[in-house]
Amino acid sequence: MDILTSPPFLWFALACLLLAGEILFTTAALFFFAAAAAAAALSALLGFGLAAQLVVFSVGSFALLIFLRRRLKKWLTRADREVEDNFTGTQVLALSEIAPGRPGQVEMNGVSWRAESQAQVMAGKAALVVGQKGLTLIIAPLPSRE
Repeated sequence: MDILTSPPFLWFALACLLLAGEILFTTAALFFFAAAAAAAALSALLGFGLAAQLVVFSVGSFALLIFLRRRLKKWLTRADREVEDNFTGTQVLALSEIAPGRPGQVEMNGVSWRAESQAQVMAGKAALVVGQKGLTLIIAPLPSRE
C-alpha cells in the first residue's frame, strides 16, 4: 500500500491541516477536530477498520468540542484580561494629537501604540492607560497639576 494513501497518513494529514486552520483563524474549535483526527490516525495504526476510525473521529470531535471548548475559551479570555490589566494605569506619552473619533499614537516603554481617547490629548503630553481594545490602548489625559 502506498504510504500517501494509507489511512494513518491521511488522518495525520487532516490533523495537520486542521491545526494550521486553527492557527490561522483561531476559532477555538478546529483544534478539537485535529485532536480527533490524530486519535483516528492512531486507531488506523492499531489496525481498526474504517468504520471504527470514523467513530473515533466523530465521537472524539463531539466530546472534545462539547466538554473542553468552554474551558479553553475561558482560559484564553482570562489570559487577555491579564494582559489588559498589565497596561491599565501605565503612563504613556502622546506622539500625536488624540481626540474623540481621531485615534493617534502613544509611546509606552519605548514602543509606539495606537491609542484612542474620549478627551483631547495634545502631542507631547502624558496620559494614562485606562483600558485596551485589542491592540489599541484607551487613554485619558493626566489631570493638570496647576
